[in-house]
Amino acid sequence: MTAPLDAGGGQEDSTTVLRWTAWEGDGHEHAMLSETPRGLDLRGVVAARSFGLSYRIALDAQWRTRSVEVETTAGRRLSLAADGAGRWTADGAPIPALDGCLDVDLEATPATNALPVRRLALEVGAAAEIRAAHVLVPGLETRAARQRYARTGRGLYRYEGLDTGAAAEIEVDGSGFVVSYPGAFRRSAGEWRA
Repeated sequence: MTAPLDAGGGQEDSTTVLRWTAWEGDGHEHAMLSETPRGLDLRGVVAARSFGLSYRIALDAQWRTRSVEVETTAGRRLSLAADGAGRWTADGAPIPALDGCLDVDLEATPATNALPVRRLALEVGAAAEIRAAHVLVPGLETRAARQRYARTGRGLYRYEGLDTGAAAEIEVDGSGFVVSYPGAFRRSAGEWRA
């Protein structure tokens, strides 16, 4: 399930381990992606200057977000469930504002950029607009965000936050995970299998 974007077929089951640092400053992240019987499990810990948090995101085999759990070191918690077709709930209550979102975008990590990159599987030169459940940090407020991903080359994407005007040229590895997100994150250690 975690086969590279530009390669076909069967890898053996394993856990992918990734680490990032803040582009500037002292923020660090350690994340792991594991295969499960239902899809994928993405977990991480972020330690930044002004906050810390842990997260767990369950994905189906098509890289659609199915659940999100976030907890900050300040004691804030967020727990969301998604049906994979664009409907979200918190503690069983519908969240109509997130209707149409297939991905989660956790502001504190570049790991969640891999979700639309993998799910969309764009060819070079293609682009797609999405709605993502954007989780703001450290308060964990959640809102729908219109975003655009354009694949500009092998391992290169232009990301645009259509509601905010934010834009970045990001580089990803063969598995879709960020290597370089100028001004925000950079990979501090290569991807490896555990």
